[in-house]
Amino acid sequence: MVIKEELTKLIETSLAAPDFAECYLVDFVWKAKAEKLEIFIDGDQGVTHGICKKLSKDLQHQLDENLLLGEKYSLEVSSPGLDKPIRLKRQYYKNVGRAVVVHLQEGQRVEGILSEIDDEVIVISPEGKKNKNPDQRISLEEIEKTFIQVRF
Repeated sequence: MVIKEELTKLIETSLAAPDFAECYLVDFVWKAKAEKLEIFIDGDQGVTHGICKKLSKDLQHQLDENLLLGEKYSLEVSSPGLDKPIRLKRQYYKNVGRAVVVHLQEGQRVEGILSEIDDEVIVISPEGKKNKNPDQRISLEEIEKTFIQVRF
């Protein structure tokens, strides 16, 4: 667990720099057998390839300096992507107005538009003007995972 705490501190310290003002750590995975560190960041205005590249260089320099992962490892920095669920409340705020699928801990699924969020509840509105179903208020504690849906 020590390595997880040290990596979290290292990543969050790097993200505190002015270059990454709107960015935040979503998650990271250290695959010890593969010697691979995958870092997932997000931002209030999204994340660009340039931001990921810059953070990767910064972190690689620090990791090489303190040998936290040893001398041989690979590092990937990216946004979570649509195949990864929303993990943080901050991500819900940035996705208001988008289509989502919410998986509840009891096994049900709720689909619709993420129309609101506050400290404890998200509101999912039905899609389509003809859909007269009421909005659904869902406690954040009830949610197992939420995925953003792409609509064309």
